[in-house]
Amino acid sequence: MSSINFNKIQFVNGFQPGGSAATGKLQQHIISSHRARTAHARARLRRTRDYHAAKARQLRLPVQKEGATENDQGGEDVTSTSSMEPDAAISDAELLGVLSSSTSPLLVNRLDAHETFPAPVKPFEYPLFHHYVKMVIPASITHCKKLSKQRSYAERMCTEWVRLALMNEGFLSGILLVASRHLSMIYHYNQIKSRELTQLALQYKVTCVGSLNLSITANHSSKFSDSTIAQVIVLTLDEIALGDLLMARNHMRGAIRMVELNGGPATLGLDGFLELVFHDFVSELGMLPGLPDQAPSAPCGGAFHGL
Repeated sequence: MSSINFNKIQFVNGFQPGGSAATGKLQQHIISSHRARTAHARARLRRTRDYHAAKARQLRLPVQKEGATENDQGGEDVTSTSSMEPDAAISDAELLGVLSSSTSPLLVNRLDAHETFPAPVKPFEYPLFHHYVKMVIPASITHCKKLSKQRSYAERMCTEWVRLALMNEGFLSGILLVASRHLSMIYHYNQIKSRELTQLALQYKVTCVGSLNLSITANHSSKFSDSTIAQVIVLTLDEIALGDLLMARNHMRGAIRMVELNGGPATLGLDGFLELVFHDFVSELGMLPGLPDQAPSAPCGGAFHGL
């Protein structure tokens, strides 16, 4: 993704009577270019909003169908109560029902396979993890031209990245943090659901930070593990989602220092995938080695947050 120059402001004069013919043509060219850029930006914003609106409708549909079925059988009309009211609170059961609606080769028929994860998890955390694999990863890659050109990126994200989460409890909390944050933004039309999902994201963030602190204090004489560095990257991604690029850079400075102490990026594992992700975030945040920090562009990983 190309860097954005935030320090350069171009003023476009839409009305300039008189002047030479050459000046008039130049001004007209500037105005036309400005209009084209503006139209392109508006179209891109509209596509992004349409995309998130479509995903929100997909998430609401299973709950609507469930409510209609119970109503047909003489049961309680779920559609007219908790599921469809704009101010309804989201429960664990509802979240489980919404997120379990689609299937995935990774989790199908395994919603009760507790041994799959590195620690005991709550029932709704299985489909929350599923949501990350089926929704978050494709959305982030779709909205980033750089990643969309790398056909193996999504596959490696679903293997190396997800496998690491299934092996490390701290990094798993980071993945659930990202999934919760994504859902809170999808449910932007419902303040109560969005607020509760945001609270859920905060809980996972606290767990992830606590795990990271323990990992750092335990690595006085050994190298930092891949899961430790991956947790820093996930926390960086969350700060980007919240619009706090200063804190995101602070996290990445910590990751850069860890990698340096380990012996350089070549020491990163996951079959080279962690090194690829590390370089992407360092580059997109404008933190190139040996150079002063540059104006950041929106990192690819934050694309699903509308950045």
